[in-house]
Amino acid sequence: MSELPAAPSAPVKRQRIITKTVLAWASWDWGAAAINAVMTTFVFTVYLTSDLFGDKDANSVVLGNGLAIAGLAIALLAPVTGLRSDAGGRRRFWLGVNTVIVALLTGACFFVFPEPRFLILGVTLIAAASVFSEFATVNYNAMLPQISTPKTIGKVSGFGWGMGYIGGIAALAIVLFTLVTPIFPWAGASETDSLNLRLVALFSAVWFMGFGLPCSSRSPRSPGPKVAPASRSFSPIRNCGVGSWPWHARTGTPSTSFLPALSSVTAWPRCSPSAGSLLPGPSASR
Repeated sequence: MSELPAAPSAPVKRQRIITKTVLAWASWDWGAAAINAVMTTFVFTVYLTSDLFGDKDANSVVLGNGLAIAGLAIALLAPVTGLRSDAGGRRRFWLGVNTVIVALLTGACFFVFPEPRFLILGVTLIAAASVFSEFATVNYNAMLPQISTPKTIGKVSGFGWGMGYIGGIAALAIVLFTLVTPIFPWAGASETDSLNLRLVALFSAVWFMGFGLPCSSRSPRSPGPKVAPASRSFSPIRNCGVGSWPWHARTGTPSTSFLPALSSVTAWPRCSPSAGSLLPGPSASR
């Protein structure tokens, strides 16, 4: 007796990785690259540590101290912002607020004229922008599970990471060929009072605002439980290593939305302090 042929299997439906929501989310990383690459790394901090502001070595010390204070502020305050991001469910709102603050601080760097008395102003603005940029990153990273699935989260995360790198290269290229070493003459390329370098700050602010705000307006909302007291935000650090891990209130999985910010200033040994709602997780013996 012949066997009946097997029924054809239904085609596997592939999940789309790049959607309009993912593009809006990744555009924030594209915009933030102007702050990280142009302002903090390659252009504006080099301007601040130049001999235009006095002794180069002394300027570097001032800048280093300012960024160290910013790093300490991030380490202390990231748990608070991370907890409130997870528990309060207002990630879009705080992402937008912090994005605007960073853009305003960056734009204010235009008023840092090439004189020694403006050095402290420039370092203060850069340090403050770094702090609020990390606060924005907390909310940005916390949105990843909302715009992806367990099967696509790695690819979506990688897409956003790549957009950041490409955005940084694009922003640097524009700054290099129009302001730092312009390939054509125009008024903005004037080196009088370092106008060309100060305009880099305005460019970076507009770039970040233009590409960063769509994320806060087009990403899905995330309703959350009642916000916990700020004093509980530091309990993950106090409990580090005791086997009681804070867990995400909605998914039942460890929440580490503030770790990318914290990892920029320090490494936590064998510990993953959470930004999520502080619910008891499984004991270390499980």
